[in-house]
Amino acid sequence: MELRELKINSINIENFKNVRQGEVDLIYKEKPLNIVGIYGQNGSGKTTVIEAINVISKLIDSENLTDDIFDMLELDTDAQAKAVFTINEKYIITYTVKLVKRLEISEGELGSKALKTVIDILSESLTTKIIRKDIQPKTVTVVSFEKETGEFLPKYRFPATKLNQNKFKTVIKNSKEQSKSIIFGESIKELINESNNIDKELKDVYNLITSELKDNIFVYSNRMSGLINTNMDFPIPLYFYYELPDRNQAFGVFPLPTKSSAKLSSKELNVAKHVLEQINIVIPKIIPKLSINIKELSKQLDDDGEELHVVEVVSEREGRVIPFRSESDGIKKIVSILSALINAYSSPRAIVAIDELDSGIYEFLLGELLEVFSRGARGQIIFTSHNLRPLEILDKENIIFTTVNPENRYTRKTDIKPSNNLRDVYLRNIQVLEGEDSLYKPTNTFEIQKAFRKARRMNFESESYTKGEL
Repeated sequence: MELRELKINSINIENFKNVRQGEVDLIYKEKPLNIVGIYGQNGSGKTTVIEAINVISKLIDSENLTDDIFDMLELDTDAQAKAVFTINEKYIITYTVKLVKRLEISEGELGSKALKTVIDILSESLTTKIIRKDIQPKTVTVVSFEKETGEFLPKYRFPATKLNQNKFKTVIKNSKEQSKSIIFGESIKELINESNNIDKELKDVYNLITSELKDNIFVYSNRMSGLINTNMDFPIPLYFYYELPDRNQAFGVFPLPTKSSAKLSSKELNVAKHVLEQINIVIPKIIPKLSINIKELSKQLDDDGEELHVVEVVSEREGRVIPFRSESDGIKKIVSILSALINAYSSPRAIVAIDELDSGIYEFLLGELLEVFSRGARGQIIFTSHNLRPLEILDKENIIFTTVNPENRYTRKTDIKPSNNLRDVYLRNIQVLEGEDSLYKPTNTFEIQKAFRKARRMNFESESYTKGEL
């Protein structure tokens, strides 16, 4: 089975960061939207949506959950994330995971003990609804796991034989030690593919999800932005997609090196040149006369006799060449997301989730980019922003607002006439505060000024106290 189209229908979040409950609905007129912006004040749950997509993609790919994801969860509180996808306009896939973060006593050297933070997966499930014209759609559970019983369901597909129970114990243990998914672990993957109780279509759907979803979901978080801007050795991930002469497709992620020099194989160099060739078609239209290129410094052989190219990534503008690592944070941001945006513009199976798309990007340029994407993107772009310019560009159905209610964090404004300016409506809504689902928690200019004065007095008192001590 080939992945031809991939879209997210909705994201449901419970007890992630400051979101007690919230659902981001990306469907309009029964079809997934190709571009969605999420708006709201600081700390209202915008970034949590992007991070939840990242958590889900990592679990599906059987990757380790990292410490920054641990920080999203409250200790000893159950958290849940659910994503609904549409694949090939034929399958509706729902993946649900329930997690809990807790402290565990671990033994170190010489019998010493230490507290360790761990994440337990309390339950996971993968279901699919097959959409066919000739039959009524029916939701089918492919596989699910419940920690309370230690069972994998449906039972007739995962019988509790002695051999299976040993496999179950191993995958649950590995999940706990490495903070990985249980139902996407290698042992369960083998069980599903070897089972006579699962039809070929369900196996194909499961294998498609495990093999291709992660390569087609690009998440650009604030953490990644910080690493790129502060660490000169941190490679920039370039997401690429292109058609080959034999009609096959090439896609994936290429880490573009940013340090003074790097070693690339001939294949890696060709991929990098192709991606930069794509970027260099677009970037001069965004940043006049700029191009990003790879400068080959030398060649050498590795231990296996393979030829390696020693290269450096450079920026060129009006004949002036500088190392790319010396560029401004804004240009690094644009280049780092541009390959993903080109991918989403070109490929109907690409999903791009970007936190603070407006950061480092000129306001007018941001509007022009979103206008282009709204008209022609074949993939899906989900972004957060503080800049209000996109509210003047995108239609009302393409905008999700956060609310001040932690039990219902996300909403879409439906009571807007076509003649209304969405930006003006939003500004009126945050000024006219009504009910617990209002869009803005009010701040008071007088109270802010009073707080600054109080802080200033503390500073003077501290200075006087220090001088007295001296």
